[in-house]
Amino acid sequence: MIVLTIANCPPKLRGDLSKWLLEINTGVYVGRVSARVREALWQRVCENIRDGQATMVFTANNEQHMDFYVHNTAWEPVDLDGIKLMKHPHRHNAAESGLKAGFSNAAKQRMGAKKRRRSGSRSDADSVEESFVIIDIETTGLAAEKDEILELGAIRVRSGKCVDEYQQLILVHNEIPETITGLTGIENASVKANGIPIQDALAAFYDFIGSSMVLGYCIDFDKKFLETESQRNGMDFPEMDTYDVMQAAKSKIVLNAHRVNSGLGFIKNDDEEIEEDTKQDFFFIRQNSTEKMLQEVISLSTGRLEKFGNYDFFKNIQVLTPTKKGPLGTRELNKALQAVLNPNVDELPERKMGDVVYRVGDRVMQIKNNYDITWEREAKPFGVGKIDGKSEENSWTSMYLAKPKDKKEIGTGVFNGEMGTIIEIDEKEKVVKIQFDDEKIAWYEYADLDQIEHSYAITIHKAQRKRI
Repeated sequence: MIVLTIANCPPKLRGDLSKWLLEINTGVYVGRVSARVREALWQRVCENIRDGQATMVFTANNEQHMDFYVHNTAWEPVDLDGIKLMKHPHRHNAAESGLKAGFSNAAKQRMGAKKRRRSGSRSDADSVEESFVIIDIETTGLAAEKDEILELGAIRVRSGKCVDEYQQLILVHNEIPETITGLTGIENASVKANGIPIQDALAAFYDFIGSSMVLGYCIDFDKKFLETESQRNGMDFPEMDTYDVMQAAKSKIVLNAHRVNSGLGFIKNDDEEIEEDTKQDFFFIRQNSTEKMLQEVISLSTGRLEKFGNYDFFKNIQVLTPTKKGPLGTRELNKALQAVLNPNVDELPERKMGDVVYRVGDRVMQIKNNYDITWEREAKPFGVGKIDGKSEENSWTSMYLAKPKDKKEIGTGVFNGEMGTIIEIDEKEKVVKIQFDDEKIAWYEYADLDQIEHSYAITIHKAQRKRI
């Protein structure tokens, strides 16, 4: 019997360990293997753990009936008259390491911003000069769970001028695919010569951003990589107020938002601002009756918008409302929309939680972080994938397979705001199967359904966090 604990475990190593051991908690593996396999596993850990830490305990034929190995830890094994013990570091050693007590600059800025928001005041600098940060990252692929950040870039803009910038290449652990080099111009030689560890780069990157508003193109993609890399390396992912500038491209929503901020009325079809390729994505419908408002929402959600872009509710329509309560709050809207969009005509299994009924086909959203839930996803076949319609050499290997024959990518963690669809309800096992929009699939026991809610309609506050 062996017990192996790992902090900051790289995905590649996790995949290898899962072939032999059972992960019973994040970074904790147990199993019964031969001594030969045990030694091979420990060698694999030491070769691939990078800056992480590892401890292995296993049964042994000695006086203690056990033995242990450690790697990259401050605690050291020592032998005391045939008894193996651990030597703890002195407290003053931490001070000698160069670490300073207190909060980082980024943490101080975020705490100051929160304090100003609570008090309703702003600093003189904020009132005179609004600033924001534009970020851009390059990655080795499209999947945050298996690919890596290749480069971090950011510029700070104040009063319309660039006043500061940050750019850093990252040391990655696999060769950069040729397609990625073709898209980004970043070569393996440049990364090896100028790259730094991801932990150091993220710390400097977050410090540069501080509490500023963050803009980016397809910002959710960037945030997913940043959050995944932070979690993978044992770092906190800071709260960010973000905006996706992609929304501003030929959008009537953005044009009207600027007009409202300027005290003007909504744009008209014959206004000079309207161009031939301007999106038909904004309609203002005046209603004073709550009942008629509900009818309008249902009508717009069930086919009325098709002629303006062949909109399908389950693919590209999201209902937003200011509140959860009331006849036009998320709770009542979700019931009404479920009734017309996903009625149980086939009498499939349902799960009732209070006055809420979950059905196969329902749109749902995770409402709290769950770092421990296990998910799986169909593995990409080794060979050629696609990035924006262009072929990509897929360097992904079986390191993400629990077993090679399963052809499954395995991971942990579903986070607040992630949306998906219920694809199965198993009454016998008392579980609900959800496929999220990034194609990962997770099983929820009935007792865990308080972690999700219907997402046919969500609050504007939640949408602002997701930047829908």
